[in-house]
Amino acid sequence: MDLTAPRITDDLWALGVASGGVLMVHASLSAMGPVEGGAPTVVDALMAALGPQGTLVMPAFINASVSLDGIVETAPKWWADKARETWPDDPATAPSEMGAITEALRQRPGTRRSAHPTTSVIAAGPQAGVILEPHPVAWATGTASPFARMTEMDAQMLLLGVGFNRLSLLHHAEGLIPHGRRKTRLVPEGDHVLAIPDVGDDLNTHFPAIGQAFLATGQGRMGRIGLAESVLVSAGRMVPFAAGYLSAALAMDGTRARP
Repeated sequence: MDLTAPRITDDLWALGVASGGVLMVHASLSAMGPVEGGAPTVVDALMAALGPQGTLVMPAFINASVSLDGIVETAPKWWADKARETWPDDPATAPSEMGAITEALRQRPGTRRSAHPTTSVIAAGPQAGVILEPHPVAWATGTASPFARMTEMDAQMLLLGVGFNRLSLLHHAEGLIPHGRRKTRLVPEGDHVLAIPDVGDDLNTHFPAIGQAFLATGQGRMGRIGLAESVLVSAGRMVPFAAGYLSAALAMDGTRARP
């Protein structure tokens, strides 16, 4: 039998999703099993679980930017030309590349999108404006970003059928480590190509281990949403834990920021 919105909402509450709270979701539609109505039904269920006072947040990243290792101030011409070739006509209206459920939320009436060319965040609910803006172009997940504000709010983070390598909040923790890896995104703007500093994306190196270590402390909740193995964690607890883990791990393996 296909999953319905009420069944999904019940599963969300059983996992611990708080009515009236702020919830950021990373999700795989296919992991849930058959869903009646597809991705929009999942969004309806999430909104129902949060209630009218809750705010639903998701990443709406686009992967069109070109990246260079380390921090550079000027883009090499060849790389700048490549960045122009892959860039969408209008990043503000470009589809999310983070899955069908994020795209369903993006298209939902009333959803807002942060003003970042590559690492935008979408949100629906009364706290959307507070969370989304400002969203500085440099250090997209840094101390002035939506991720920092969700950490301060102690938002809930839901991994619905995906692993910790998809938890974008951990990029915020990366940015808090002074000796972490760094990169430069190349983003076209008119006749120019901007060189934007950002964290170096340790998502497949350290993020899964961070998640398992965090769960081992008993600070997360695990369960199923439909058929999808899912995890619910607190942003306020996860970020300092991850920053401490990364600091120790990077010091041990000798990783340093490149100039």
